[in-house]
Amino acid sequence: MNERRTALVCSADDRLLAKVAAAGFEATKAPTRDEALPRVQHEPWAIVVTDSSTDTETLRHLSGLSGVRRRDLFVVKVGANLTTGDRFQAWSESADLVVHDDATENLGFLVEEWMHDKERFYGRFREVQAEPGTRLGAHA
Repeated sequence: MNERRTALVCSADDRLLAKVAAAGFEATKAPTRDEALPRVQHEPWAIVVTDSSTDTETLRHLSGLSGVRRRDLFVVKVGANLTTGDRFQAWSESADLVVHDDATENLGFLVEEWMHDKERFYGRFREVQAEPGTRLGAHA
C-alpha cells in the first residue's frame, strides 16, 4: 500500500475535502471526471474519496483498474444513503469503505481501521507474490 498520506477527493463538496484533510491526509480536489481520471491513472494515492457528486464514469474507471493498482488503492464512498462500515454496500459500490454523511467526523479513524484490515487481508497474498518463482503477474 502507498505509505504517503495522499488523498484524491473526487467531489464538488469543499466540506468533504476539508474533512479528508482534517483526517491527516494531503488532500487534492478533483471534482470532475476530466480532472480525476488522469490523476488516478498516473499518480500514487493512498486513498480516493468519492461522494454522490462523483460521476459514474470515474467510479467505473476505479473499479476497472488492474488488480495490482486496485489493491494498492483504498477507495472510500461517502453518502447519505450509505451505512458506515457495511461491507456488502462497499462491495456493491466498488469501494473499500462506505461512510454515511453523518459519520465523516470520524473519517480519519475509520480509514485507518479499514486500511489496516485491508492490509491484513492481502498480507499473505503479497508475501506469496514476492516469493521467487511465483507466477502471479501484474494482472493478479
